[in-house]
Amino acid sequence: MLIADDNPFNLMALEAILNENEFNCDSADDGVKEVDMFRANMEKTCCNVRYKVVLTDLNMPNMDGFDAGDRILTMCKEWGVEVVPVLAVTAYENDSVRQRCL
Repeated sequence: MLIADDNPFNLMALEAILNENEFNCDSADDGVKEVDMFRANMEKTCCNVRYKVVLTDLNMPNMDGFDAGDRILTMCKEWGVEVVPVLAVTAYENDSVRQRCL
């Protein structure tokens, strides 16, 4: 699982919850790193361990979670692999954000 958030406290909390529930996760602190890490994971030739889910904050520096998610979904389609769910982890809660996430 890949998680991305620019707030170190949020990353630590997510990692702790996921690790406690026996999920392996990698973390990025901005959208550019999130996309780069996802690409590197897709390009691995040494093993068959791929990210199954991406959790992303929507408001991050360099690239927001909306753009990072779009790029990840595009990569899945270009590679011809099953689309990896990109789930928003955010404090934003309004109809326009919800619609954009769908």
